[in-house]
Amino acid sequence: MTQNEKPIIEQNAGCFNLLENAVLDLDQVRVGLANVWEETFEDSNADQQRGIRGTICVMHPDSSRDFDLRVSTGSEISIAGKQFRVIDVSEGKPYGSLTLEQMERTDSGRNELPCSPSNVHAAPSLNGIDYLLPIPFLCLPYVANSATARATLAVVCLLLWFILVRPNWRGVQGFYTTILLLLHCLFWMFIAICRGLFG
Repeated sequence: MTQNEKPIIEQNAGCFNLLENAVLDLDQVRVGLANVWEETFEDSNADQQRGIRGTICVMHPDSSRDFDLRVSTGSEISIAGKQFRVIDVSEGKPYGSLTLEQMERTDSGRNELPCSPSNVHAAPSLNGIDYLLPIPFLCLPYVANSATARATLAVVCLLLWFILVRPNWRGVQGFYTTILLLLHCLFWMFIAICRGLFG
């Protein structure tokens, strides 16, 4: 996902579709979504439920008022003095999504269009390029002739991966490949240190 893409969609007044790892600006309050996955949790009646939940991160100009809230479908949350209800949480590939509905718009009795669940999470599934892309980042250090040079190139590749791919911590281009590149980097740093000490 590039910076030019707009993952947040306001369907009509008071309806917001929010994509995981994106940020919504709502009356000078920034609202983010993260960590969307299926899990077991206690509902408001202390009953065990299993379903998809996400973390809404609310960031005020005054950081002392910031808070995070774990929500599921049906949860209610107050943001910027407005009351919202979560009407859908979807895990998605590779990004999860959440749909917020402002409660005042439905409680006012006006004939508003209903909010519909987001479909912005219906991104293309991982394909061949997703598996091929990490290969150059893993192979490049091996063009060097010394352990120190390979360690340096491994660090450069790790930094380039972050800059170019901007991992979203889900899937091949997220958590798993980033951890693999980090371990690869640490391996060559360890080899370089050992050869420097005992070589």
